[in-house]
This record gives sequence, C-alpha cells and structure tokens, in this order.
Amino acid sequence: SFIESSDMSIEQGDELVHVSKLIPDFDRITGSMDVTLKGRKYPQATQFTKGPYTVTGSTDEMGVRIRARHIALRATQSSLGDSFRMGSFRIRARPDGER
Repeated sequence: SFIESSDMSIEQGDELVHVSKLIPDFDRITGSMDVTLKGRKYPQATQFTKGPYTVTGSTDEMGVRIRARHIALRATQSSLGDSFRMGSFRIRARPDGER
C-alpha cells in the first residue's frame, strides 16, 4: 500500500531549493516503509525521483538530496499487516540558485 502527496511548492520565484534532510512524523509505524521524493524544477516539467529511503519506527531523520522548486512524497509499505499513521514531514532546505 502507499500514500502520495501532490506537488508542494517549496520556493516562490526563480530559485531552486536544495533539500538535505527529511524528518518523518509517524504516530505509529509497524515494520518499515520506503519514502521516495519526487521533484520538479518547473510546474509542467517532467517529474524526477530520489530514493527510496527506508524508514522504521526509530528513524529520527533521513539525509536526502534533491534540488527542485516543487516536491511530492510517496510512502510505500509492501508487507501484509504493516500499518502507519502519518503526520507532517519537516525538511531542511536552503536556496540553491536559479539554474
């Protein structure tokens, strides 16, 4: 099973953003899951993916690398009986130029 967000703008204007850390927010997670980040440099551009990154109940943060203006997140669990409750993820991001 999986859940996927829509694209979220992480920067207004011309600059790209470099995301280097993702802090997951799970109230309850059994087993493990894969988190994949999907990015776009422009709203109509082709989406690209980074990951998957494995998350368990003890994962505090994940080192990631994605450079985009818009990101989406996909969380996937493949084992039967696994479950999770997801809150709001937080990111560490910084402006990274216009290219």
